[in-house]
Amino acid sequence: MRNIVLLSILLALLATSATLGYADKKSADPLEQSITNGKVLFSNDNLGANTTGMSCDSCHPGGKTTGGNINMGKMAMPIPTLIGTAATFPKYKAGAGKVVRLDQMNNMCITMIMKGKALDLESQDAVDLAAYVTSLSYGKMVQKGKTVMMKMM
Repeated sequence: MRNIVLLSILLALLATSATLGYADKKSADPLEQSITNGKVLFSNDNLGANTTGMSCDSCHPGGKTTGGNINMGKMAMPIPTLIGTAATFPKYKAGAGKVVRLDQMNNMCITMIMKGKALDLESQDAVDLAAYVTSLSYGKMVQKGKTVMMKMM
């Protein structure tokens, strides 16, 4: 009888610790949570309070590409896949006239293509979006500064 009481107490303690968040810390991996949050942002058609109703996923479904070009004034840029793209950053962007990081490139798309407001690069949203886009490059070889050329229209 005493063993049953002790076992019951032990099971109650284990259940309580799980409820309080002390159980399996692997299930609460901060990086995986950031990637998951970034994926939600990637599909958010209000990201950056944009005025187009577009999301990152509009041009890059599942991180891939819809194909075609994005018109940028007198220039057109092919819509790239994002699979492996994080492995090419930082890189020189002629349009910006400087070397940019992935999080800065995310903001360029938000402001120039989606007509939204840039994310604060110190915000958790900016970190999470970059984490998701970076996760699309896991297992890809780093390619120093690979660039996509723009075409004159």
